[in-house]
Amino acid sequence: GVKIPEQTQLVGYDDSASAPCFFPPLTTVRQDCPAIGQLAVNELTELFEDMPTRDVVIKPSLVVRASSIS
Repeated sequence: GVKIPEQTQLVGYDDSASAPCFFPPLTTVRQDCPAIGQLAVNELTELFEDMPTRDVVIKPSLVVRASSIS
């Protein structure tokens, strides 16, 4: 087997509730789900009001745990 993080580093996505429970705890990228949901509602409301659409980026954050620290 491959030793984590000694031989390779591992990063997941979504920062699920189980991520810190793995051995070693999993480094993940966390999305701001409440902000994404609120933005989606706002965009749909504007779309129904015939307002122009726009591209929006909500930056994720990196939650560093032991799976990526060597």
